[in-house]
Amino acid sequence: MSTKETTHPWRSIVLSLLALAGAAGAMLLIFSTEPDAKRTDTRKRTAMLIETLTVTRADHKPVIRATGTVQAADDVILSAQVAGELIWRSEQFEPGAFIDKGSPLVRIDARDYRNAVVLRRGELSAAKADLQIEKGRQNSAQQGLSILGRKIDEDKQALVLRKPQLGVIEAQVQSAQAQVRQSQLAVERTTVKAPFDAHIIDRRANLGTRLTAGQPIARIVGVDTYFVVVNVPLSQIRWLEFSGETEGAGSLATLHNPSSWPANSAREGVVARHIAALSEDTRMARVLVSVADPLARAAENQGKPKLLIGEFLSVEMTAKAIAGSVQLDREFLRDNDTVWLAKDGTLHIRKVEVAFRTKEHVYIREGLSDGDAVITTSLATVREGAEVRLKAKDQDSPAEAKEKAP
Repeated sequence: MSTKETTHPWRSIVLSLLALAGAAGAMLLIFSTEPDAKRTDTRKRTAMLIETLTVTRADHKPVIRATGTVQAADDVILSAQVAGELIWRSEQFEPGAFIDKGSPLVRIDARDYRNAVVLRRGELSAAKADLQIEKGRQNSAQQGLSILGRKIDEDKQALVLRKPQLGVIEAQVQSAQAQVRQSQLAVERTTVKAPFDAHIIDRRANLGTRLTAGQPIARIVGVDTYFVVVNVPLSQIRWLEFSGETEGAGSLATLHNPSSWPANSAREGVVARHIAALSEDTRMARVLVSVADPLARAAENQGKPKLLIGEFLSVEMTAKAIAGSVQLDREFLRDNDTVWLAKDGTLHIRKVEVAFRTKEHVYIREGLSDGDAVITTSLATVREGAEVRLKAKDQDSPAEAKEKAP
C-alpha cells in the first residue's frame, strides 16, 4: 500500500472540521449583530366606571320589623262562686256578644241561700239577747260589790263582775254578725256579673245546668286592650322604649296582616313591656305591643281592621333615634364593615362603625362624613387607590352594557 493512499482519510476529516468551524463562526456573527427586540405593553389602563351616593349625617329612627301573635290583655274564665241550678241567663250571654261591666249574665237558684240569711239573722238576734242579759247580770254584780265595800284583787274582781262571761257572749255576737254577712254574700253571688267591658268567646253553661262552686260557665276577654306578643332579636331590645317601664310614651308600632286585611290598612299600637324570658321556640326576646280598642268599636276606629285572638301579624316598631348617623342600603356595606369611597378619581376603602342593622339598611355612626361619595356600583375586584371615573347620566356601566349586548 502506498503512502498517498494511507493519508487520504485524515485529510477528509480535517476539511470537515474546518467547514463546521466556519459555519459556527458565521452563525455567531449573525446573532451577535442582530438588533434587540423590545416588548411593549399594548394594554391601556382604563379607570373603573362607577356610580356614587353622596351621604349626609342626620338623626335616623330605624324601623324594627318583626312578627307577633294577638292575645287579650284580660282573658278570664268566669266560674260559679256558689253551687246551684242555673235558672236564668241574659240574652247577651252568647258567644260573640259584647257585655258591659256589671251586667248580669246568669242567675243561680238563690232560695236556699235566702233561707240561710233568715236563719243567720235569727242566730244573731239570739246572741244579742244573750248579750243584754249578761250585761244585766254584770250590773247586778257591780252593785253587790259596791254594797260589800271590800277591796279585792283584780283577778277576783273580774270573776265577780262576770267579765269572762261577757267576753264570750260578745264574741258570739260578732260571729253571728259575720255569718249573716257571709250568707248575704252567698245570695249576691248567685248572680254572675261581667267584671269588665267584655266580649264573650264561649259559653259553657245553659239553663238547667246544675253548677258546683268553681265550675266554669264562660270565657270572656276585655275589649279595651289587646296585646301583640312580638319576637325581637335580643340585640335590638335596647333600641325600644317601653311605655309601662319608663315615663315615656313607648315606641310606636304599626300592625299589618297582608293576607287578610284590605290593602294599605293598618292598626297602631305602642310598645308596652318587655317579657323577661326568651321564647322557647325561637330563643328570641319577646315584647308586648298594646293596641287600644282592638275590635274597632269606637267611632274614630270605624272601618279599621279588627284584631282576632291568635292572629299572626307583621309589626313595624320605631326604634330610638341614632344621632348623627348615615343610613345606607345594606348592599353598599362591603366585607368586614367597610364602604368604598370615591375621591379625586381614586377608590378608597373605609372602615366604619355600624350602630344598627336591618334587612334593608345599615345605620353608620362613625367612619363617614357629610359629603362623602359612597360607591354604589358592584365591582369584581377593588384595591386601595384604584382609578375610578363617574358614570355619565346617559352612559351605561360595564355590567349594563354587557346585559344589553346581543
